[in-house]
Amino acid sequence: MKKIWINSLIVVAMGVVIIVLIFFTDGIGQLVNMIKNINYLWLMVAFSFVFIYWTFGAFTLATLKSGILGKKDNIGHTFKTVMIGQFFAAITPFSTGGQPAQVYFMSKKSVDAGKATSIVILKSVLFSTSMLLVSLVFFFLKKQVLISQIPNFVVLFIIGSVSNLLLIIIYFLFLLNRDVSEKAVILFLKLVSYFRKKEQRNVLHQFERIKGSLESFREGFLTISKKKSHLLLAYLFQLCQHIAIFSVPVFLIRAIEGSFFSPLSVIAATGLLMMITSLVPTPGTTGGAEGLGVYFFGGFFPNSPILSVILIWRLITYYSAILIGGVFTLISHGKTLGDIDSEN
Repeated sequence: MKKIWINSLIVVAMGVVIIVLIFFTDGIGQLVNMIKNINYLWLMVAFSFVFIYWTFGAFTLATLKSGILGKKDNIGHTFKTVMIGQFFAAITPFSTGGQPAQVYFMSKKSVDAGKATSIVILKSVLFSTSMLLVSLVFFFLKKQVLISQIPNFVVLFIIGSVSNLLLIIIYFLFLLNRDVSEKAVILFLKLVSYFRKKEQRNVLHQFERIKGSLESFREGFLTISKKKSHLLLAYLFQLCQHIAIFSVPVFLIRAIEGSFFSPLSVIAATGLLMMITSLVPTPGTTGGAEGLGVYFFGGFFPNSPILSVILIWRLITYYSAILIGGVFTLISHGKTLGDIDSEN
């Protein structure tokens, strides 16, 4: 429970910092003026795409569960599982709390813990691969616009894509050659521990945790690969989930600026932004998302106070997940928040 309170305080503190920055840079007057003139119909459309994002997440998870468990799933229960994962992912560094919470909640509903872990890890791999695919496609479709709107865009694109690709390679290398992938993971952990000496003795412990995730992915993939229609459908749902969340700024521009400015470019920019900020080691990528958001979205909101825009974007996409996911977590039966948190 202590971890939850500490992480929650970090999240709240970052929100306060943004408001203070708005006061000293854009000025509260500009924020109030923007709020008065905003088109709330399009703002609701923007939020509806966050709800669509959660819904497609539930469809993806339900399809994987059906393929691995061999039976249809209750979509209402799966949606609750997704929202509980959203809450814990939002308040833990690198979103690490989301997966254990989802595994625990599924196991409460008579899903074997091992299979539940396989489902969640496989969902994460589909999430990473589809995010990279969407970002690549939209990058090549709107490369020139992105380069003109975002300074050093190509460099940032390479950093985000390569980082995401390395994670994907490790998972799929494990399918082809387990020994090579294990050696690669150990080498990576040793390199990290070299720069963080206090963690050197934890290398083997960290390796065992990663190896467990890789094993779960392998088991889940081998099971569902025999049901290719389930795997393909899950991947299509996952693609739709990314497009939904990447589209939110498109409608924010319409609500705040009054126009649709190169929607495909905005989707591509948001995809890259979310790829890069996933590497930020704070709860909900707090700090990194706001800072890089100013950098990425500044060119798309030329007539608006950008910090105020970022605050609205984060309220819609991030703080709403904490609020609504928190409600689902509280009304779910079983262990307390602290019991789940102690397992992370």
